[in-house]
Amino acid sequence: MCITNKNWVIQDFDIYTKHFNSKSKKWEYKFHRKDWILDLTNLKIESDSNWNKFIVDLSLFEAKDENWNNSWTNKQNIKLKQLAYIRKLQYQMSSNEKGVLAFLDKYKTTEERCDKKNIKELITPYKEWKEFADLPVDTFEQMFENYIKLKNNKNLTESEKKNLIKLTTELDASESLKKWIVANMIWVIVHLMKKYDYKVKIVVENLNQSFWWQNDWLNEHYVSIKNNFMYQENLALAWLGTYHFFEIQLLKKLFKITTEEWVLHLVPSFWNIKNYFKDINKYSLITNILRNEKYTQFWIVFFVKPDNTSKKCPICLNIDSTWDNKFNRNYKESNIVYCKKCEFISVWDFEQYENKKENNKYNFTKEEIESIIEKNSSEMRKKWKKNLNLQFIRNWDENAAYNIWEKIR
Repeated sequence: MCITNKNWVIQDFDIYTKHFNSKSKKWEYKFHRKDWILDLTNLKIESDSNWNKFIVDLSLFEAKDENWNNSWTNKQNIKLKQLAYIRKLQYQMSSNEKGVLAFLDKYKTTEERCDKKNIKELITPYKEWKEFADLPVDTFEQMFENYIKLKNNKNLTESEKKNLIKLTTELDASESLKKWIVANMIWVIVHLMKKYDYKVKIVVENLNQSFWWQNDWLNEHYVSIKNNFMYQENLALAWLGTYHFFEIQLLKKLFKITTEEWVLHLVPSFWNIKNYFKDINKYSLITNILRNEKYTQFWIVFFVKPDNTSKKCPICLNIDSTWDNKFNRNYKESNIVYCKKCEFISVWDFEQYENKKENNKYNFTKEEIESIIEKNSSEMRKKWKKNLNLQFIRNWDENAAYNIWEKIR
């Protein structure tokens, strides 16, 4: 999430970590860093005993791998990824009985069944282009055992069959995890809104509109651009279903604030359907989508088109995909933003995450980064953007966050 003031300057926020004081038996909060563009999935609002509120980075709580070493991966991200893997296996068990039984007959042990090469015969890695990571081995093995019992044991009672079917096809945990993560995200937004006395505008992508094909990660078919983006992304996440759930919960929370705290004009009431069709151009929401308007306004919430957000230069606004002026959002395959037209490169520090490669190698040397910073600064001065804090855009996600907000200028 990117927050700017009226002059489009990116704002900064204090991020904290916490530890438990065994002597006082209380959680204590310690300043960790300043952040300019926030990853909401990692953040939570917490209070100390004096009701002072802090933005806490949950990713600082290190997750462990199967060998109990620090994985340096946020626990929430691991859980979502594992839920997607479980959902994919459940899909195979419900739609590909012969394939699953053949797999189980071919591979007899947990080590064989959860081997990265072997498991590809049943499910694909998360987002396909990455190798399997954080496979829920224990859950998979339990699911395999239950499936074998369900298919081979002829002496099961009806209640036993129902229980085994439930264990291999239902995923109740995804709902509670989804609600927990979304609730954290919304509380961060509300906390920051209150800081600005609710005099804010909220801009989100309109995920009803697709702008490219995607892959269905359940059955490996392409999902057409004719399908909406929410449908595409739900398939990509194996129907964990976080898209639109966040938007609806946010609108509900804003309406609750409006009614309980007498804050006017955040969002309108939900019981009048006409409120959903109000926007600044006095066209309906549907009409605006058909007219390809840049955004649709729902009181303080603006829904913008998702095209050219991460694929747009924050300095010269280049969206060209031709070779001579190409804008690359994944330069060196490291999520680095690179504009060939103005030569902007989103690397500002040698130890920046995007500059690091495997085997302790780097994309750019310290000398090269000094030259990059000099060019970036020069171009920002030319475009009158020197004081907008654009130096805190380091990758395509942060570039998209800034450009989403920039679309309502």
